[in-house]
Amino acid sequence: LRIENFKIGVIHGDIIYPRGDLLKMKYYCLEKNLDVLISGHTHVFHSEFNNETLFLNSGEVCARNKPVSQWAMLEVDEKSYMVTHYTSANKSKEINKKEYNYAKK
Repeated sequence: LRIENFKIGVIHGDIIYPRGDLLKMKYYCLEKNLDVLISGHTHVFHSEFNNETLFLNSGEVCARNKPVSQWAMLEVDEKSYMVTHYTSANKSKEINKKEYNYAKK
């Protein structure tokens, strides 16, 4: 997926084994020349900026395996990435959020 000057990969995550292995995801990004990799499969939120590549797993919105729903929003501009991580306890109307800002070189 290309949006302006950014190449974004979106995978379920089952092509990476073991699940969520960051080193293997880094190699995948190098092969595909990605700026951002959005993945899933682990059901665990993860946001990391490493060697000018953003790795993002939004977590588990359906709360199938745990008592908290979580999701993420990604905003991209020329100089930075902003990830907003949202969480909500099941059957609660309260939504918590935490922001992660990553500056690009």
